[in-house]
Amino acid sequence: MNIQGVQIRTACEYIKKELAGIYSEREIYSLTYIILEDILNMRRHEIMLDTSVKLDEEHAEKLTNIVQQLKDGRPVQYILGYTFFCGLKLHVSPRVLIPRPETEELVYWIVEREYETPSVIVDIGTGSGCIALALQNHYPSSTVYATDSSPGALAVARENAISHKLQVHFFRNDILTEEFCPENIAADILVSNPPYVKESEKQMLDYRILAHEPHSALFVDNNDPLLFYKSILRQSDRMLKQGGRIYFEIHEHTGKEMTALLHKSGYQDIELKKDINDKDRMITAVKNHQNHERKN
Repeated sequence: MNIQGVQIRTACEYIKKELAGIYSEREIYSLTYIILEDILNMRRHEIMLDTSVKLDEEHAEKLTNIVQQLKDGRPVQYILGYTFFCGLKLHVSPRVLIPRPETEELVYWIVEREYETPSVIVDIGTGSGCIALALQNHYPSSTVYATDSSPGALAVARENAISHKLQVHFFRNDILTEEFCPENIAADILVSNPPYVKESEKQMLDYRILAHEPHSALFVDNNDPLLFYKSILRQSDRMLKQGGRIYFEIHEHTGKEMTALLHKSGYQDIELKKDINDKDRMITAVKNHQNHERKN
């Protein structure tokens, strides 16, 4: 179908027809407006109000290219090269995990709880930089550090920081094998969304995730699913203030295990929080190693 010169209504019909059977009706509806907003540089409400707009040659070529890539299973965020997170337009590529709504919920939870500006924030496993940048944007006077083991991910995160003129201190660090301590850091908040999907759960994920997103940011060994959390908690001994608060995004089925791990690691005021889908996906606690030492 030649879509050059067609009106928006016809373009919507074209997208729906091409993606039918590959995506759900809900996904197609969402993708339609994401695509049209991008190629027409219009907001969704403008598109809905003025369906008489016609696609020129450039629009038509870009639209057919995007649709073909979607049919091949490539995530729309990678096709367009960006996504939105907590109001920030962030560059994304296959070098980083696409930020999820659950992670936005984690950031909003932090902002809701931490009404006093924290002096120092550390984000471990930053990926695109989404958590660190969103928190720096909300707390402009805070000093924010962010680490990742992937040079490619750090390049994306730095690009996002520059584009938004946000000052975040990025460091390459493998939390499993190295000590994160570029300087003497005494953080008020430590936050992380580490890999937590077990290798055995791969078959449960959408094929598009498996084919395109970085596995190193997703999966953990079946035999030690809390591996990254344990390592982060060990390192928190040195970089989180006593009385500082730690926040994690977690697997929906590990709430009890994470609560026990935090308690064993000397944390108190442990709080497990459900996401919008009523799943245990976030946990927070306060560092109090004096109590931990007395108990042991």
